[in-house]
Amino acid sequence: HLHSLFPAEIALLLRSLPIDYRYQLWDIIAPEAKGQILAALQGEVRVGLIEHTTAADLVIAANQLDARGIADLVSDFPADVRDKVLKSNSDSRLEAALSYDGHTAAGLMTMDVLTVRADVTVDAVLRYLRVQGKMNANMDSLIVVDRNNHYKGVIAVATILTNDPHMVISKLMDVATEAIPFNMPVSEVATIFEQRDMLSAAVADEQNKVVGRITIDDVVDVIREGITGLFNRCPSC
Repeated sequence: HLHSLFPAEIALLLRSLPIDYRYQLWDIIAPEAKGQILAALQGEVRVGLIEHTTAADLVIAANQLDARGIADLVSDFPADVRDKVLKSNSDSRLEAALSYDGHTAAGLMTMDVLTVRADVTVDAVLRYLRVQGKMNANMDSLIVVDRNNHYKGVIAVATILTNDPHMVISKLMDVATEAIPFNMPVSEVATIFEQRDMLSAAVADEQNKVVGRITIDDVVDVIREGITGLFNRCPSC
């Protein structure tokens, strides 16, 4: 039954259990599955589980995540284990992820993004997506960039699927939707997603180059943490 649950569901279960039972449950989870579960946890529960886990298993767990996830997780690792994770990971984006402030848009974003050029056709984009073989969850649109990776706009996946294959992306893309600045505070990011009913958004640096993408899943975590903090400060609310 445990192995049929999603990582976030297992994280919720672990949080609700007394410490002894929590560790018993944790010990039967495979190291390869522990990364996503730890990523869904925060605070003392996560730190306690990390302390209860061997260095070898922590390295395996961390390396199941993307660069952003690893950067967030290793901040709670002992220094020697953090060094082992960094040495064992060949993702060139990890160093950049570690340099971002965790309380900003860059701290929320994933660095795994699919971008397309404005001067290509719908057919070319469809062929590109087939080659990729998969799309990330909540990817309702693709980010449009120029040859130097500067943000130009977005194009909805639905638009790509319902238009003439010979149509050029520049004729169909949405240029009104702006990228989120990488240094925007996470509270402002959450407000933008809520006000605009967004599922995803591009993140750009000072040169307007695309550095990542934020999805609604990331923002929901921010909203949830904000609500939890509110009730912690005001138990009678």
